[in-house]
Amino acid sequence: MDTHDGAWSEIELTVTVKAYPAISTKHRETVCVAGIQEGLLGSASHIRLYPVPFRDLPFEVRFRKWDRVRVRVRRPRNDSRPESHSIDASTIELLGHLGPERNWQARRPVVDQLHRYSMCELQAAQKADGTSLGLVVPDEVLDFTVEDREEDEREEARRYLASQPTLFDDDKAGLPLVEAIPYYFRYRFRCADCAPGKSPHHMSIIDWEIHQAYRSWRDQYGADQVLERLRTKWLEEICAPDRDTMFFTGNMHQHPGSFLVLGCWWPPR
Repeated sequence: MDTHDGAWSEIELTVTVKAYPAISTKHRETVCVAGIQEGLLGSASHIRLYPVPFRDLPFEVRFRKWDRVRVRVRRPRNDSRPESHSIDASTIELLGHLGPERNWQARRPVVDQLHRYSMCELQAAQKADGTSLGLVVPDEVLDFTVEDREEDEREEARRYLASQPTLFDDDKAGLPLVEAIPYYFRYRFRCADCAPGKSPHHMSIIDWEIHQAYRSWRDQYGADQVLERLRTKWLEEICAPDRDTMFFTGNMHQHPGSFLVLGCWWPPR
């Protein structure tokens, strides 16, 4: 067994985050996954799994958010963030799913074990000890914004994809190429520790769910309606007053002080 990056160990986790697929020259198409690993005495911690070759996985182990998963992991060589782990994708085993029935009753005990941060508190923790994942409580969600992605950035992704005839194994040659979404989706919000006069937090949302919703709703409703429907869902529904909304957040490897919204926790109050 190759352990040059650290010893392998088998863990179980609940998947809470799946980012939209990204393209890299080193790992080809990959997905960043995060979840909750439960510990002893009611404790739990965030864990990051990267890279995950998600669309290359057999269909029977393509996990969903809120699936319980068993997999073998080890600490990576080139990512010092304390929550980050590489995976042995061949060992993925699905253990079950935590559904949203009865006001998310099955999910609450898992999430309730996590520390809740303000965004300012999480940024301070990152500077102090490298913390790179956290569940953040917004004090006030001000807006959901949409910004055009630079055309040269989208074109670079398209050129790279077109140059990869062996991106997938032969038996997956018909798999559609990942689409470069033309927009950035962001939340603007204040946390309880924002100082008076300080600009609110303005953070990109990289959840697979919102990008897939864009693709599906664009085809269903047309380009003139899709952005308004996204705003209705991610602002008026997910951040509604009757929802206990929090953000799963994580930082960028190359820019550790910059955090992203990886997904939302929004059960009924």
